Formats: sequence, structure tokens, C-alpha cells
Amino acid sequence: MKKIAYIICLINLALLLLVPLTAWLLSVLNFDVVNLVSEEGIRWLFSHGGKALLSYQLTMVVFLLSAVGVLQEYGLAKDIASKHLHKRAFYVSSAFFSICFILLLLPTVIPQNALLGVTGSLLPSPWMMGFPLALCLNVIVSGIIYASIKGTLNGFMDIPRMITIGISKYSIWIVDVMMITLIVRLIKFCLL
Repeated sequence: MKKIAYIICLINLALLLLVPLTAWLLSVLNFDVVNLVSEEGIRWLFSHGGKALLSYQLTMVVFLLSAVGVLQEYGLAKDIASKHLHKRAFYVSSAFFSICFILLLLPTVIPQNALLGVTGSLLPSPWMMGFPLALCLNVIVSGIIYASIKGTLNGFMDIPRMITIGISKYSIWIVDVMMITLIVRLIKFCLL
């Protein structure tokens, strides 16, 4: 899986070079595109480049990698693979996860909810934007509960390590998402 991430990273690097070069070449040929080397392009790059890197997609990937790390390194995924489930920890963390999941789904059935869209629809709505993040957070907290009841948590200070282990292990995906969002915004600005 990491090899795929590294290949994607190399492709992204090539695209980061190719998009500005293509925009420059098309602007020289008098096509209606924005040249990134022009005043307008440099101004956009400095004022919007950082915003392109810090996106919702990046936040999603960080939360997702954190949840994957919690499940893989400290808890449930390892125990299911080795068939040594700690029943009490599993039941308590599953109950917590289920209650939180039901509470997360509750806004979809309540009419005139503030988390639904302006038209009252589910798509697009604030609930749809926040649901994946809340679900990842639910997995992280459930994993912490499982590890603490099971006894694999070595203390309160082990929680930050538990949360960040997936981020450090799969950090190449964070770089990939940052570059992809920048490339997409560059293409939208220059070519569209």
C-alpha cells in the first residue's frame, strides 16, 4: 500500500511541474488561461496556495489515519486477527460506539434539524460534512476505551501516541492529499 502512495506522490510531483508549465505555454500561444508566472498567478499562489494545502480533504485523511492507527496498533484489528478478543473491553467499546453512532444518525430522522441543509435535505448539509469526521472520532475514542479496559494502555500519556501512530505510519498519504488538492486548485485557477 505504501508503494502505491509513493507512486502517487511521484505522479503528483510531475503534475505540479506540468500544470504551471502547460498554463505558461498555453498563455504564450494566446489561449485564455492564467499564467502562474504572471503577476496575477503569483498573487494567487501566495494568497491561496496555503488554503489549497489546508483543506477539508486533508483534515479527513488525518482523522482517518488516526482512526486506522488506533485500531491497528492498540486494539480490535490485532485481536480479531489473532482471535484473542477481550470480551469485556469489546462489549464496552462496542456499546459506546453504537450509542454514539445512533446519536450521529439521529439528525437524519428529525425534521427541521439545524444540521440539515437550508432546504431540509441531507445532501448537501452540514451533517454530511461533519459525519465522516465525527465517525472517525468515534472510532478513535472507542479504540481508546478498548485499549484502556484491555490493559494495553500504559498510562494517560500513552493516549497521544496512540492517536498519532497511524498519522506517522501512513504520513505519505497526507503529503499525497495535500499535493492533489493543490493540483486541483491550480488547474481550476489556471485552466478553467
